[in-house]
Amino acid sequence: MVNRKIPLTPQSIVEQRSEGMEIMKLYASCLILFAPRWLRRLWCIVGIAWLTAIIVSPPVQASQPNGALLKAEVVRMTASAACRSHPSIGRQDFLERVRIRRITYASDGLPVGGFLIEPLVPGEYPAIIYNRGGYGEFGALAPDVRLLQLADLAAEGYVVVASQYRGTAGAPGQDEFGGADIADVLNLIPLLESMDNVDASRIGMMGHSRGGLMTYLALARTTRIKAAVILAGAADLAGSLDRRPEMARVYEKAIDASGAQLASELRKRSAVNWADKLPKDVPLLLVHGTADWRVPPTDSIRMASLLLEHRVPFRLMLLGGDDHGLTGHPVELCTQTRRWFDRYL
Repeated sequence: MVNRKIPLTPQSIVEQRSEGMEIMKLYASCLILFAPRWLRRLWCIVGIAWLTAIIVSPPVQASQPNGALLKAEVVRMTASAACRSHPSIGRQDFLERVRIRRITYASDGLPVGGFLIEPLVPGEYPAIIYNRGGYGEFGALAPDVRLLQLADLAAEGYVVVASQYRGTAGAPGQDEFGGADIADVLNLIPLLESMDNVDASRIGMMGHSRGGLMTYLALARTTRIKAAVILAGAADLAGSLDRRPEMARVYEKAIDASGAQLASELRKRSAVNWADKLPKDVPLLLVHGTADWRVPPTDSIRMASLLLEHRVPFRLMLLGGDDHGLTGHPVELCTQTRRWFDRYL
């Protein structure tokens, strides 16, 4: 079982300060009545210093609304020769046409990290929420080829935003692998709504691996997404344990459960169990490599069958011999992704 820390929120800080002041008052009363003169003088000096620190310290801010942008810093990236020659990246000047920022935004009272990539040319653009794969620091976004690929997509006329999820990159909270942390994805919607250069009526979503799982979960909870692309998406966590039993430790840590309770939580996170809850008006592009051993292609094949049964519009692309990272067909993958969003956003 995992011992979870209670998030340090402005409200909890205020409560702790109030309790501290009451204790100080009680302690001061005892000193006045019983302490020798030298100790009372020392207490006066300490008390004055403590009150001065309280007065000059910045006021505690109220909790920010979900999606509020708390911090943003520009990330300077240069595409190395290897990245520039990567087949999935288009024109060589794409970095000159976008602004990349590392952001912190409010999600359920927590400061959560992420990245925001915008075209530099003024205008109103459709947006894409990207859901990363992995768990915790494994798979966390960084200024690397993945971010360059998102920047290349943004250069084609999209505002792209991505979350690191709570409990990652220094953020408080617990990454629950599709539990309460799904709010970190959904709370990017009000962030996009607050931006002048975003047409919030045209929001798409894209997820890879565990990010595909997050995409399925988000689609079942909001009507704001107009189209989605799911790359090597996990759709059956319980089934994955038969093939990769070592993942049980990851799930137990993330979900803080074991045995029957863990099995129940895995079913809640697996779209194969509730495909009928997915919206009937959001077209899905499912892409999977046939040689993927981390998330087998049967996850997407089974989802395709269920989507067909429940009349959810979709297209399934199986890339022969490709791996989990879909590195064998980079040009085709990026071309089909752009065409999908261009058509439906």
